[in-house]
Amino acid sequence: MFLEACISSPSTIPSLIAQNVTHYEICASSSLAVGGTTPSPGVVHHCIKLLSGHDTHVTVLLRPRGGNFIYNDFEKETILLELDWILPISGVHSISICALQNGEVDAEFLSCVASRCKGSGKTITVNRGIDELAVVDTHTLTAIGVGRVLTSNPEQFAAFEGVVTLGG
Repeated sequence: MFLEACISSPSTIPSLIAQNVTHYEICASSSLAVGGTTPSPGVVHHCIKLLSGHDTHVTVLLRPRGGNFIYNDFEKETILLELDWILPISGVHSISICALQNGEVDAEFLSCVASRCKGSGKTITVNRGIDELAVVDTHTLTAIGVGRVLTSNPEQFAAFEGVVTLGG
């Protein structure tokens, strides 16, 4: 078992390390109230610098805005452009994302993201946006190459091995 924290400021890292937190999801400062958005390059680099030398797993959130997880073409292009600057960063292990379309996972778009991640040695984590779906096809997640699912509803993912249950 491991302890994971969502962080939006590098200043929280020293106390989290002292609390034995080993998994970190980095999101934009002041975006937690809307469920988190993509952090700036400066925040990501500063967090990685502070975490270097510690045995940690770092995930960066890719989300252009708060609200739902149904993205238009402009937002998808924004996500891919943000992905381009995140992927080369050593110390980032995975990307956290969710994209939905027509009441299901946007498999085509997530496959594109997962392919780019795999080519850079990163994994893909589907975040709690997945909880907006009444039913989730875990076979689709596996086919896409999803490594982890962050959820508040673990019963829905009984057949999927990489489930992390979120509190409150």
